[in-house]
Amino acid sequence: MLFDREVSAAIAHWGPHYGVRIDSSLVHGIIEAESGHGKHMVTVEPDGDISRGPMMVKWATAKTLGVTDPGSLLRPDVGIFYGVKYLAQLLRRFKGDSQRAAAAYNGSGPHARAYAVKVLAYAKRYAAVAVPVAALVALLALVFLMPRRRAAASRGA
Repeated sequence: MLFDREVSAAIAHWGPHYGVRIDSSLVHGIIEAESGHGKHMVTVEPDGDISRGPMMVKWATAKTLGVTDPGSLLRPDVGIFYGVKYLAQLLRRFKGDSQRAAAAYNGSGPHARAYAVKVLAYAKRYAAVAVPVAALVALLALVFLMPRRRAAASRGA
């Protein structure tokens, strides 16, 4: 899946840092809702702020997260790293409640609830894809490893 490596690295860093469990499907749901997985990487917000990168981190928010170069957010590794940092902070604030964290990620206002519902629906779709892929990998491992084990066992008998 697009950005898997970046998402995994950011989760591995920020989850333990903030003591929260971050579901990769939730991160992919936010990326899908924010940028369509990279199709739209820069937006001018109604308040005049500019959002950048796969997770569309607003510059005002990015500065509070420690970002010094707004252009760096366009790099998926940087944009996702700081987007996940912000999400981790929200998950900690809302005691792991994904729906409230997703709503807050989008900001307050009348559309926050609808945004959270959309993100969670995307997350569910990404979670459903992840399970069959893992099952396929396990099946392929069995198919390719079993003949070798049988051959090794017959040689040793």
